[in-house]
Amino acid sequence: MTNQEIPNLTAFDDAALDQAFAAVEAEARAAASTLTDESSVEAFRLQWLGRKQGRLTEISARWLKSAPPEAKKSLGLRFNALKDVVEGLLSQAAGSGPTDAALAAEIIDITLPGTRRLTGAEHPITRTLNEITRVFAALGYSVGVGPEVETDFYNFESMNFPPGHPARDTQDTLVVANQERRPCALLSPARFTATTRKMRRTRPSSTRSKASASTPTSPSVTSKAHSTTP
Repeated sequence: MTNQEIPNLTAFDDAALDQAFAAVEAEARAAASTLTDESSVEAFRLQWLGRKQGRLTEISARWLKSAPPEAKKSLGLRFNALKDVVEGLLSQAAGSGPTDAALAAEIIDITLPGTRRLTGAEHPITRTLNEITRVFAALGYSVGVGPEVETDFYNFESMNFPPGHPARDTQDTLVVANQERRPCALLSPARFTATTRKMRRTRPSSTRSKASASTPTSPSVTSKAHSTTP
């Protein structure tokens, strides 16, 4: 963008002011029509609205300050109108988005295979737990999973802990709040709740054949994690 030197005004009548401001506005519109990217928009902003060397600052210094008192009002109105036009051109250029050429340069072929993410390694604790489970499964044990929230029966009564039993006081028991029903539900404090559920669903080993009764095939590896019940 080339800057034409702001001429000094020799006349301050309405016709001369209209002609001078019209010429500057035409120059601003011509410069705004050539903006294609963010760098050119920023250069336009500095060229016209810069506080130290902007063209509007130069117009204010050359025209407003040298104008006679009776012309300052009409000149100031035209100056404000010109400033609004320049700011509008800048806003329009900044909000127009990238050009077709810029978009074409950044085009991405979506048919190409994506970037394959590397899968992480199995955690040592998880790997150890799975190995223990495989060992006990090979010995004839089964795996059972119980809920995280259990009833009082599976937590205490099925283990022969009646109400008021001292063993209840030693458990790290977290009861679900705002319960109106009984028996109440609470977070399972131990692993044997899944074992109890498994034993209630599994037929006793005495009903199996004598051949299978001689092998350790009835117990289960059960719990919300996994507990071993021989």
